[in-house]
Amino acid sequence: MKSAGPTKPIPEEAKDLATFVEKRVESHLRSVVWYDKGDFEVLYGRADVLSRYSTTEIEEVIDELALESREKPLKEQLYTHGSLNCTIQCYENGIEMHFVIGEGEGVAIGLDADAFVAHETFLGTCIQKAALSN
Repeated sequence: MKSAGPTKPIPEEAKDLATFVEKRVESHLRSVVWYDKGDFEVLYGRADVLSRYSTTEIEEVIDELALESREKPLKEQLYTHGSLNCTIQCYENGIEMHFVIGEGEGVAIGLDADAFVAHETFLGTCIQKAALSN
């Protein structure tokens, strides 16, 4: 499923990120969506995942991501770590990575819940140690 098409060009960095993640995590990739102030484009969507969402539900997710991107300046002020690049939310059945490009613009990547464990990442090991994964 794709939008009617964005009204501005999709940044090359967003396309490059989608390509990199698709090659790196292969079958663990669920989706890659670029958004910008109401526009969005599904750069990658696994069929079984896309079949679970209506266009309206995808638009609601995009709205939530856009709101989260607007929190970037506040988070950067609260946490003196420099520029906020990405947030990661780990759920029982999926992982959501949100790369904020600017206010109202970013890239969201959905992964299977076991992607971090399967790729032996630090975060995957921490999730296992905390007994938070299945």
